[in-house]
Formats: sequence, structure tokens, C-alpha cells
Amino acid sequence: MNPILVCPPDEGLLGSLAGQQLIVRLDAPVDLVRSASMARVRNTLRALWMELDVPLYSLSLPEGVELLPLSLHVREMGPLHRSLPLIRSLKASAVRIFLPSQCARSYSDCRILSSLGVRSGIWMRPGQVDWDRLDDLMHYAVYGKAPHAPIEPFETMMSEEPFLAPDIAFFEDPTRYLHVAADGRVALSRNDLEEGVFVGTVGSVGAVAGHPRFLARVRSKTERSSPPETNAKCAKFYANAAAAAAAAKSRRGAKQPGQVRRCGWPL
Repeated sequence: MNPILVCPPDEGLLGSLAGQQLIVRLDAPVDLVRSASMARVRNTLRALWMELDVPLYSLSLPEGVELLPLSLHVREMGPLHRSLPLIRSLKASAVRIFLPSQCARSYSDCRILSSLGVRSGIWMRPGQVDWDRLDDLMHYAVYGKAPHAPIEPFETMMSEEPFLAPDIAFFEDPTRYLHVAADGRVALSRNDLEEGVFVGTVGSVGAVAGHPRFLARVRSKTERSSPPETNAKCAKFYANAAAAAAAAKSRRGAKQPGQVRRCGWPL
């Protein structure tokens, strides 16, 4: 087991790690460049992850952020004319803008961001997904002919075989991601971390795979593409997503020797 560690930008914690793959979880944009630099001293930075309860247009991001693999979750995009200066600076960058699934406008705003060359995504909140709008957005992301930037979770869902469930795009699969507290204790999910439910420490990550809680979580996710909600609209989305993944696989065709497999970000 060689998971990606999702951890806070704690200097002591980051300094104690070596040879790890990291996602650094942040609370403020002022720490972005410094945190990336600290994480890269002895480890591999896979992503920066920041959740802010503010509209996109209100943000002032530091110079150089467009070069960082940032997963930025915001409350809303806000009026397009107010967001355009920031959107222009992020075009074709490594930054991804996530908008909340409970807001109906998020789905059309993701399409706007994508059409303007900015990577975007729907931040899927349990029980708060508009499956019809998500299905429409997926068809645009996967089948749209006009040039557009990738949209999550579809980019990640379609990138690997077998077809993946959406939560993999949000660092919530314990076989790939472990969540770390500032004192080095390890949890299987963001929710477990917040509730103080730990299964080990960063010094014994290898032993996590044998922990009863880990084994139970893996068993519960054996059918990873099964719909999380028992309603027709959710089932329709999953059926369409599975068909889209099969179509994407067919389009990729047989890989040539030496060809690098396309992979969703930041896996």
C-alpha cells in the first residue's frame, strides 16, 4: 500500500515526511506557494486542496498560482463579468475550480468555465446532487465537440479501467488516499479525520491495510460504481456514465508500446 497522504500545511509534519506523495489541505490562499515549496523539499506534491466559503470573483490569488496543481472549492462563481479577470489568468493552468452540487447554477457555471479553458468540477455533496443536471454536464464534458477544458468528476471517472465512482475525484478512497492530522495520526476519510477516528500514524502507514476499519471500508466499496442513492435519476446517471466510460475506452483504442496512459488529475 502506497497511498497519497492528504495533510495540513504543518511545517513540522511536512518536514518529518520523506519520499511520500502529498496533497496539502489549506485554509487560506496566502499559504499556497509556501506550502507547495515545503511539500516539495523531500516529497512529491500531487495537489493543493483549498475550500473557501466565498465566491470565485472575490479571490485574490498569489502570483504563480497558475503553475500549481490546485483544487479550489468555492461557494459559487458569481457574476461572470466580475470573475473574468481571474478566469483569464487561470486559462490552461493546472488549477481546478470546484462548485457545490447543491447550487443549480453550479452546473451551468462549470460549463462556462470549461468553455473558457479553465478546468472545473462539481463538488458532489452527499444527498445534494441534481442528477439530471449532472448527467447533462457529463454529456457535455465527454461528448462535446467544441474545445473545452476537462470537468471533474468525469475526467477522473473516465480515465481508468474499470470505471470509477465519482468520490475518487475528491480524495475519498482509502485505498488511494489517507487523511493526516497535524500530529501525524491517520484517518481513512476527511469525515473520520474531523471526528477523530484514526487508524494509525504516518510512521506506520503500511499497517493501515490490515486495520479492521480499513478492511470494512474496502468491503463496503467493492462495487465502486454502484449508485449511492436509490432513485431513478441517480441510476440513470450511473448507467450513462458507465456507457461513456466504455466509449472513452473504445476511442482510446489499443495502447502503442511506450505510450503513456492518460490519467485523471491528480491520481
